[in-house]
Amino acid sequence: MKKKTGILIAGAVVLVLLAAGLWYTRPVSLTELCPQMEDGEIREGTWTFIARETHENGKVDSRPTSVVLEADSPAMAELMDMLEGERYRRRLLNLLPWAGRAGQTTMDTYGWYLTAHDGENLSFNVYADGKGLCITMNGTDTFCRAGDQAALERAVYDILDRVWRESRQ
Repeated sequence: MKKKTGILIAGAVVLVLLAAGLWYTRPVSLTELCPQMEDGEIREGTWTFIARETHENGKVDSRPTSVVLEADSPAMAELMDMLEGERYRRRLLNLLPWAGRAGQTTMDTYGWYLTAHDGENLSFNVYADGKGLCITMNGTDTFCRAGDQAALERAVYDILDRVWRESRQ
């Protein structure tokens, strides 16, 4: 009898943990992950990415480039609409206290990153590459992934590249 009770309790614990894991990794919006983005609190965003310029001789230069976009600029609205329109799944890695910055690599491996300000204080950073997003708020990292992460990363990069090229003309 004790053996059956133990098996039932263990089974119930496994089911509860499985349900909690599924709930935690459910698709959520970026505003659910970054509450600072709600209600237009962002005043400006500094987007940093690797700009690639092809010269007439065929040589390609790659260099880190920053574009500062005001909150009311059309490019910022386009980028934020794209990011907010996606659904993201958090990773269970976030729940491990010792995992801290385990998923974060050096800056030059990211396709782009956003540093957003709410007027006075740094609100959050969003780092992205083809594998996922790393959202840093208040010293904690949240790792998540969009449905088609590589396509999202490329689409954001294309907008940033277009804005950068327009600013150079």
